[in-house]
Amino acid sequence: MSRGTLDSAAGQSSDYETESRLDRRRPRWRLGVQIAGAVVGVGTVLTLCWNIYRVHDRYGEWGLTESAAPPRLPMYSRTYERSSYVYHRGDAVRSPMMPTLDKPNGNAVLGDTGGGTILGPAPGANVPTVVYVRTSDAVYTYSLSGGP
Repeated sequence: MSRGTLDSAAGQSSDYETESRLDRRRPRWRLGVQIAGAVVGVGTVLTLCWNIYRVHDRYGEWGLTESAAPPRLPMYSRTYERSSYVYHRGDAVRSPMMPTLDKPNGNAVLGDTGGGTILGPAPGANVPTVVYVRTSDAVYTYSLSGGP
């Protein structure tokens, strides 16, 4: 018989049995760390997915944050759609009310978006039909979309 068997028969625990008990405890400890890591990982992925969905739902583009001039702009509980006209530095301004990169031309700052400044008529009783987003290199025109 081996020594471990003799010691077990005498009622004493051997080194072999002590190591065996420690080996059984380690997987439980590792399992707890693995479960905690999985919970953190799943929470992070869900948070990122929710943020991507939120940006797409509000601004009409896929990403973690909105761009400086997103395709859609929610303001005043309404939606503004970006038009095809963009004023770049050096272009001729078609409307005297349209802001340029250097001056707002009487428009008030209405807010900001991911790197751009929203300009338009000062808020009043009427919802503006056109607003502008000025970025570092261009001014984008947005028009009101939908009805009342």
